[in-house]
Amino acid sequence: MKSSVLIFVISLLWVFSLKSQNNVLVAEPKEISNEDSVYIVVEKMPEFPGGVVALRKFIQDNFNFGLIGEMNIQGSIYVRFIVNNSGKVDNAQIVRGVAPLLDDEALRVVNSLPDFKPGTQNGKPVNVWYSVPIHFHLN
Repeated sequence: MKSSVLIFVISLLWVFSLKSQNNVLVAEPKEISNEDSVYIVVEKMPEFPGGVVALRKFIQDNFNFGLIGEMNIQGSIYVRFIVNNSGKVDNAQIVRGVAPLLDDEALRVVNSLPDFKPGTQNGKPVNVWYSVPIHFHLN
């Protein structure tokens, strides 16, 4: 269990480095006044209610895996999004997709995620990039 969580965390960090965007900041100890800034790493990262296991379960329970069988496809979709300073998912986008129909389904599920506990920097809630891989294979 611990090794799978570690692999998930490592894959999250890897995805963070895949694509850079303007106005993305790595948190520094100094105060940053721009409330629209989006951080990559902060003192306290956003938390999904119930943790990473609950996040994976939510995706598994809500993803229409029937599409995979119809398309005879397997692989991984990497989705990144902002957990804003109020905990809502915002600006979801595909970092690496598999097929347009499955990519759209991944975005649908991510956009339906319940609110996170927002990430904080210097004790204040901030916007933070967050990434999730969605893996699937045919049995």
